[in-house]
Amino acid sequence: MKPWLSIIMPVYNEELIIGDTLRHLPSRKDIEIIIADGGSEDKTRDIISNLTSHLPSLYLIETPKGRARQMNEGANISKGDILLFLHGDCRLPENALEYIWDTIQSGRYVAGAFDIRINKRGLFFRITEKAANMRSRYLRVIYGDQAMFMKRETFFRVGGFPVLPLMEDIAISKRLKRLGRFRFINTPVIVSARRWEKEGAFYTMFRDITLASAYILFNVSPEKLVRYYKDVR
Repeated sequence: MKPWLSIIMPVYNEELIIGDTLRHLPSRKDIEIIIADGGSEDKTRDIISNLTSHLPSLYLIETPKGRARQMNEGANISKGDILLFLHGDCRLPENALEYIWDTIQSGRYVAGAFDIRINKRGLFFRITEKAANMRSRYLRVIYGDQAMFMKRETFFRVGGFPVLPLMEDIAISKRLKRLGRFRFINTPVIVSARRWEKEGAFYTMFRDITLASAYILFNVSPEKLVRYYKDVR
């Protein structure tokens, strides 16, 4: 059966969270899941391999490290007419498939994404979520943890993700919005709070806003910005 949807997930050293993420994905033969591993040195690949009985259309590939490269290689071998790019620490809402199908089939949008909700209690995290969701709408930018999706032909029409050390999500958003509108879905993707917990909540929020603003507003190169970004696991 040819899948109508390909879920593409870049991973690297995700042994602490990848099992939970995959167990929440739909187990359907008309949906394929492509895990692009960037050379994990922990038990990530073993955990994924042990879940193949739960997810019959799960494929694990090895790629060079780098989120853009990993997602591009996953897309290159995918078979679905719709591509969904999901981070390893993000969990789709239960009705995600219906939203994705309706968005693409409407013909009104070139791409779609979900709001985010951080899996941590507290007013700070509710404010952070609200600010992030408002910012993506105002700037017409889809961030990587929002589970970006689009038609396969659209992805290849814009050349896939630019191979950058950082900001590949913003870069492809710039290309996509030249083609049409985005749909931002109110039902949220659940995002792990691990970055905020390990680096400090206020520091992480300030750092992320500063780096994104420097790239979007002042065209500071990702090669310079990546010096200030820590890859937290």
